[in-house]
Amino acid sequence: MQPVDNADETTAAHNLVALLDAARDRGAAPAGDPERDPAADRGGRFAWSVPMAGESTIRILMPGVDLKQIRAMSADAPCLFPNAGGESPSQRDAWWWNDAVGVLASSARWSTDPGE
Repeated sequence: MQPVDNADETTAAHNLVALLDAARDRGAAPAGDPERDPAADRGGRFAWSVPMAGESTIRILMPGVDLKQIRAMSADAPCLFPNAGGESPSQRDAWWWNDAVGVLASSARWSTDPGE
């Protein structure tokens, strides 16, 4: 996982709100408020567990940099890690912004246990 430099939690929290709003627009159904999970933070990405409809939970590692950087259509854009359970998310867990929105909107990709 490429670290994200100059990241901060407050910016990541604002980005999470934008991500959840975009996912709702595409049919996602968050079932409650995100819960901060600082123990799962990795490399400038800040972790939240988000309860979803159907009693599923999805963990999101959100970069704490300007949203324009995350939404950029560039190989340099920092990836999000939705559904990033376990100790060391791998590159297969990395998603660009639009794809991460799709992951949240697709119940087939949700985990019932973000610690798996």
